[in-house]
Amino acid sequence: MDGTVEPLLSGPRGRRLCLELVMEADQRIRRDVLGLGFNLDPGAGSSRYMLTLGSGEPEPVQSVPSIADLAARTSTLELDSLTSAEVQNALQRSVDAARYWQEPDGEDVLAATEVITEALAHVAQSLAGSPATQWWDQKAQPAQWAIDWRSADDPAPLPRNPQRTLADWAQKERAQEIRAAKERPQNPHANWSGDWWSIPHGLVQTVARIPDGLSLVEDSLGWEHATTVPVTGTGRILEIESAEDWTDLCRTFPLEVTASRRHDWFRTTGRALTDGPPATVTTRPTLPGKFGGRVT
Repeated sequence: MDGTVEPLLSGPRGRRLCLELVMEADQRIRRDVLGLGFNLDPGAGSSRYMLTLGSGEPEPVQSVPSIADLAARTSTLELDSLTSAEVQNALQRSVDAARYWQEPDGEDVLAATEVITEALAHVAQSLAGSPATQWWDQKAQPAQWAIDWRSADDPAPLPRNPQRTLADWAQKERAQEIRAAKERPQNPHANWSGDWWSIPHGLVQTVARIPDGLSLVEDSLGWEHATTVPVTGTGRILEIESAEDWTDLCRTFPLEVTASRRHDWFRTTGRALTDGPPATVTTRPTLPGKFGGRVT
């Protein structure tokens, strides 16, 4: 795979972004993706249903193409000039679909198949050269915006003692991991769950661009009001530019969460790892909202 598109297609959110773009460009592809996605969804028929509008009479069964047929149509779809609005809307839909506490939805499963991923390569290539995505490679900006999902009428949107908040959170996480190692089964299929957020509750996450901070939120709780506060400073900044950067950070400041996060991570990734000393790191894109990451 071309080195310019591999980073985008190697993760679920990048693949979903490309899939959303072709769905928006071609309604037949959209219909086929929804049909195949429904069939591949782990919740099909239980937590997810396919609804149709009609006169009340039984609807004729719609034939669903093969994945190979969908890939063939996708690979020939031309997306020469992507606008900033098209890319932003598709990225927002991709972020909305993230769910790192359960199995990927059917569209994510579909996009991860080898034949569909290969068919999306030309879309990723178009994104790589699009003016709409140039800000993705922007270096860290000293001027940021802090976003607190409360209205301006709520008191003190910024934390008064972030160091204390972080220390308390770390102590709680380590205590939870000890309890989980004693109480939770190692069988990854067991019905246990946990939570993992981008940052501990009580700390503030900042963004360089207000539109992205307000719209690109994983697992949004439906917030309609936010307080935005300009933040500047010259403190220490660690910029994560690669998986290796993230790996080095995790190995320098390890936090073992295998026992408390095993079951969610198995559902999300299909990987079952045992308890043990830190050896490898699994990462997810750092987008506002819920986030997955673990050291095992």
